[in-house]
Amino acid sequence: MLLPTLVHQKNYDDEAFFNLQSSEANGGPTWDPIAGPATAWDYNYNNTDDPTGNDLYRTGQKQFLGGPVIWYRNVANRFVEFAANKRKDHMCILDPLRHIFIQGVNSTVLSDKSKNFSQHVYWPLRHIYQSINTSYGAVYGNWAKVFDGQLGRNIWVPMSGYLASTYANTDANFQPWYAPAGFTRGVINGIADIAIYPKQKHRDQLYKINVNPVANFPNDGFVVFGQKTLQSKPSAFDRVNVRRLFLYLEKATRATAKYFVFEPNTLFTRTQVGNILAPIFDRAKNTEGLYDYLLICDERNNTPDVIDQNEMVIDIYIKPVRAAEFILVNFYATRTGQDFSELVS
Repeated sequence: MLLPTLVHQKNYDDEAFFNLQSSEANGGPTWDPIAGPATAWDYNYNNTDDPTGNDLYRTGQKQFLGGPVIWYRNVANRFVEFAANKRKDHMCILDPLRHIFIQGVNSTVLSDKSKNFSQHVYWPLRHIYQSINTSYGAVYGNWAKVFDGQLGRNIWVPMSGYLASTYANTDANFQPWYAPAGFTRGVINGIADIAIYPKQKHRDQLYKINVNPVANFPNDGFVVFGQKTLQSKPSAFDRVNVRRLFLYLEKATRATAKYFVFEPNTLFTRTQVGNILAPIFDRAKNTEGLYDYLLICDERNNTPDVIDQNEMVIDIYIKPVRAAEFILVNFYATRTGQDFSELVS
């Protein structure tokens, strides 16, 4: 794959060693993961002239050439923009940078005893995704090792392909509004290993920054253990199952409502719209997608002024089902003669 930049035009090899402590693979300013973001992790500087003749990023004697985070965000924002504002019918799965997890051909970052999870995995992930705010995207914090038949050896690949398969299997065997995670729908098959083995503390850290962990559990294998979107503000849309519920219902509603364009804007038509849309939402309600809904298409929202503008308004209120991501089990010891009805009344 070719990675064009302002300065370097060369083949991009993701198995080349990239020192996260410097701005470039061949050295540069020191990156301190504790000090803050204004370091080489964000920026590459060059005191020489830009061979492309582009002075856009020149600041004093130093020239801003971009950096891995800047490049990554530019690409990620293109995918988010396409999903949220153009297609509006799907989610994008963003893959974190390989060098956070893997160095060189087959060396995991945390296999280096001088590295630790908080500084060398959590901090870069937090720094990358703290400025990406969307419910149309999700990220899964790991890389997978698989066998490549063409190369005849194991290689490391991002998780997006496996998560796309997990989403598809959830749609096929359950419903789009079921969480594509956990031991029922989130088990990933066909991979030999993962780059990091996050413990519960690490999984909690990742979840707080909207990065979904992929972990290993004895007897259960490799499991997706999160379903957050990249939306930073807490709401129903910070979960994948709710966003996918709305994507499904919005698409089904558009596909149905288009047949009423240019129909008479009368009570009969509005009633017909409600009667045809209701089964779509009833199905979602009956299959645990939503607790309840209210569909309004009558004189309350189609006033004479609205009708005179040649418009028909359909208002749909939804109470989406939340997934039980945290199960709290409490045990109580009681006296032998205790009446249980007295305890829970």
